[in-house]
Amino acid sequence: MKNHNIYTDVFTVSELRGLKQASLHSLYTTRIYTTFTLQQIKILKMFNINKCSYIEEWSQNPNLIPLPTEHYDKDEEVYDKSGELIFPLASCIIYIDIEELHGSSLVLCDCKTEILPRSNMIVKLNPGVLHKVTPYISGKRLSLNWNLW
Repeated sequence: MKNHNIYTDVFTVSELRGLKQASLHSLYTTRIYTTFTLQQIKILKMFNINKCSYIEEWSQNPNLIPLPTEHYDKDEEVYDKSGELIFPLASCIIYIDIEELHGSSLVLCDCKTEILPRSNMIVKLNPGVLHKVTPYISGKRLSLNWNLW
């Protein structure tokens, strides 16, 4: 079974601007949404996810914060307490602003797939996909990341 899907040209220019603004608020902290924005609802419908209780959101900009090494998206609190892996319904990486990027590709470790980011692209990961980001070299890379619970 395929462990990911790629969606391109999902958002309008105006929607991307809104997502870029949202990413500034979740750069250094994780935000939780229990009521959803129009963009979040659009993605939930696109993924056919009807029973999402909340969305965990954070953003990544390698010019400001190091990119993640190999990991699973999981309930970090449960994992820290018990070592148990509890996965979200899905994870998605929304690439908002990519320009002249060298490095920082998404790697799905289980299937050795490397995905090159591009603006206005979403990568949806199924639960339990081990992944990482290759080392950042240069360029612009702004992404918004959601775990759907």
